[in-house]
Amino acid sequence: MLGRVLDRIWGLQGLTCREAARLAANAMDRSLTFRERVKLFMHGLLCSYCRNYRRHLRFLRKWVRSMSDPALSPLETRMPS
Repeated sequence: MLGRVLDRIWGLQGLTCREAARLAANAMDRSLTFRERVKLFMHGLLCSYCRNYRRHLRFLRKWVRSMSDPALSPLETRMPS
């Protein structure tokens, strides 16, 4: 019932995994619209693969940011001579 109401109000058709992956990647670069966030959330309720994909994207983003911090980067450390 709720799904039909949301479909009528927002035109929320189900996302394919490809569309959900595109939205998840776009969410890293820009703010998603309310409709996009709801679509991605609704898809994530049903699709464990896309939930894991989003989790991996967040992990990679945090990892890349930590590697860009010179104080935390293992590449910047020098071995004692």
